[in-house]
Amino acid sequence: MADRPSSDHVAAWRALLTAQAELTERIDAALRAADVIPLRWYDALLSLYEAPGRRRRLAEMAKATLLSRSGLTRLVDRLEQAGLLTREPVEDDARGAYAVLTPDGLQALRRCWRIYGAEIEARVGRRLTVSEARTLRALLARLVEAA
Repeated sequence: MADRPSSDHVAAWRALLTAQAELTERIDAALRAADVIPLRWYDALLSLYEAPGRRRRLAEMAKATLLSRSGLTRLVDRLEQAGLLTREPVEDDARGAYAVLTPDGLQALRRCWRIYGAEIEARVGRRLTVSEARTLRALLARLVEAA
């Protein structure tokens, strides 16, 4: 049997999960109260905004948003119905498709960011110094790299 993690490592893991769950829930609640798009929608649209041509293959989008392909398909269906993205076929792949950010999708991102950015500032920026935020980012990057 593999070595057991130290109690400090287990506590750090639980603190990481708790912080992520609590902060995500509180930020999502603030977005709902402001009547803007949900956080999951924002993340999906942001992945398109950051992509070349503001479009991305659905398989790449699933990876960028940490969703399963079926989960992403359902999300893309809802975003498309809301007019925030469109799908375009991939020329050399009959089964492939791109998701493309629409002007309405860009506007939804901008409206959401006003609330989301303020929430990040209130919940992270006012509690961590810039140096602490950089350290946390570096530590989390090490965990992601190891995964």
